Amino acid sequence: TINSGATLTALSLSSTDAGATAGPILALYRNSISPADGDIIGAIQFKGNTDDVPTPRYAQISAKILDEADGTADGAIEVFVTAADTQDTKIATVSADGVEIHDSSRGLILTSADSSRWKITINNVGTLETTKLP
Repeated sequence: TINSGATLTALSLSSTDAGATAGPILALYRNSISPADGDIIGAIQFKGNTDDVPTPRYAQISAKILDEADGTADGAIEVFVTAADTQDTKIATVSADGVEIHDSSRGLILTSADSSRWKITINNVGTLETTKLP
């Protein structure tokens, strides 16, 4: 446990290597003797306070095993947020198959070159709908 009473950096990882490879590396390693498809193997949680609930989780980034078989191993990153006091609202999954936006009624917000913001949603028959945002 690392505690800090200020808004300063509580944990810093640094590397003095001048090479082009990644570094420093923060590794979250789940050393399971029985890994299985669907296992959540690590998470970063973002917590804070509300006026009545101590330390709710506002967001989470999780790593998941999609296929644990040697030679065909696949993984994914899942992004969750709290929406209307409901934790674990899955927003997106990133895997080798692509980026999946969950609950497309929420939409994908894109910003054009002129800084206009557009919300793109898809209805139940696959039609894309575009709405200009203020």
